[in-house]
Amino acid sequence: MPWLQHPHRDQYWKHASVCEDFGAIEAACLIVGGWNDAYSNTIPRLMAGLRSSCKAIIGPWIHKYPHFSMVGPRIGFLQEALRWWDFWLKGEPTGVMRDPAYRVYVMDSIKPTDGPDEWPGRWIAEQLWNAGNSELKQWYLNEDGIGGAAKPETPLTIASPQDIGLDSGDYCIMFNGSGFPGNQVRDDAGSLTFDSPALVADMDIVGQPAVELDFSVDKPVAFVAVRLNDVWPSGEVTRITYQLQNLCQYQSRETPSALEPGKRYRMKIALDDIAWRIPKGHKLRVSISTSYWPLMWPAPEPVKLTIHAGSSRVHVPVRRVIEGEVAPTFKPAEGAPEGKRKELQKPATSREVWMDEKTQETVIEEKDDNGRYEIEPHGLVVRSASDKTYRIRPDDPLSAK
Repeated sequence: MPWLQHPHRDQYWKHASVCEDFGAIEAACLIVGGWNDAYSNTIPRLMAGLRSSCKAIIGPWIHKYPHFSMVGPRIGFLQEALRWWDFWLKGEPTGVMRDPAYRVYVMDSIKPTDGPDEWPGRWIAEQLWNAGNSELKQWYLNEDGIGGAAKPETPLTIASPQDIGLDSGDYCIMFNGSGFPGNQVRDDAGSLTFDSPALVADMDIVGQPAVELDFSVDKPVAFVAVRLNDVWPSGEVTRITYQLQNLCQYQSRETPSALEPGKRYRMKIALDDIAWRIPKGHKLRVSISTSYWPLMWPAPEPVKLTIHAGSSRVHVPVRRVIEGEVAPTFKPAEGAPEGKRKELQKPATSREVWMDEKTQETVIEEKDDNGRYEIEPHGLVVRSASDKTYRIRPDDPLSAK
């Protein structure tokens, strides 16, 4: 696969990257996506870079269209698209240019799940991203947790087992099921964690959080996984957003360079954009690990990462409370009727994690069987399934397969 032959940002990636020349897009753009899709960051990046007229809609959806995503609320996406085209292609007064720049769904906190049919939350309108109604709060990662003031610097070291990340979920969620991130308690056990005090009021995170790390490592090649988590009073931990980072790219993704063991570096790691409400009584947690299998391929050697607490920080865009705020509305979801088909075998999904006692490997087995059905009236029988197996020894990054 050519992707694996291009680990750096070279011409293979640049030639089709919009960010290399935003001016190449002159058409008006209605940019639509979901927080539970792999491409949610694209929306605010395009909105910031494009010089043509553009608007954004971001819902709670997975990698499906907004009118039939398995995770709702579903909206009248086809009607929105028609409004847009009727204005820009026919000149009809549909009112699209009076729409807010962003119509965004703020997801309520839920316990780790295989994906709800309807994600609780609310729609908001924004004219600016990471600004306007959101204020970027800066808190310190201190030895005793997240705080508003820096405490004395303390070096904290983590060398995560290679199988941390078992509850990471899929990179791109296509269906409801095991693709959603699970309870983060197990992964947090092999991570450095920094907790805030319990919140005294609900907090809406709307924008792009970031973590600024003052760090050193003991190997020339090191990776890090940074997660922002929602800690429930009952003990469950839900992942809000995250980012994976090759620390050798501390200067550039295009020209990474080996790290000098023991040397202190400073790097700001932007997490995925998100809109999430943490309820009163919950805690905000920053979790840092040197592995995140199988989403992140391991470094060639086990790494000890030292985070200098008191000097490292987390930046969180917190949206202010707006009294009497009016939520954007959409028409009901609609679409062409589904073709008639007869189910011959029910779909099924499963995800198992187990230890192979013979090889001492941690094993993940995922099975996605989309079932078997006959399309009527012509009788074509369709069946599809996929099996994925990941194996790694907790003490050996080179055992990954």
